[in-house]
Amino acid sequence: MFVAKLFILAAVVKRTLSKRCKLDMPRVKEESMPIKWRLAVLMADREVDYKELAKMTGMHQVTVNKHKNMRIMPERLERETLEKYCKALNCQPGELLAYLPETKNDDKDKIQK
Repeated sequence: MFVAKLFILAAVVKRTLSKRCKLDMPRVKEESMPIKWRLAVLMADREVDYKELAKMTGMHQVTVNKHKNMRIMPERLERETLEKYCKALNCQPGELLAYLPETKNDDKDKIQK
């Protein structure tokens, strides 16, 4: 009986604290990143799926799939990883990354919306 009451009390305290102390992690806005990640585009051009690319690079399938689904450049992209992708896909690093600077017109449109 005492243990059951203790669990109920802990659940109530946890729920109360989570409502009061919401800590939001800062999120990177996709539209604020001028460097786009084009792994999915290159994979589609070369007709390679993530399982094949994982075998070609020696990386885990989950890692390759996560990288494939990203639209902006991964924050922590190591040189070794970039080299593996370039070797497997027979491409240059510039083909995986695309720099798209924001124009002044885009800034005005964002402010008006």
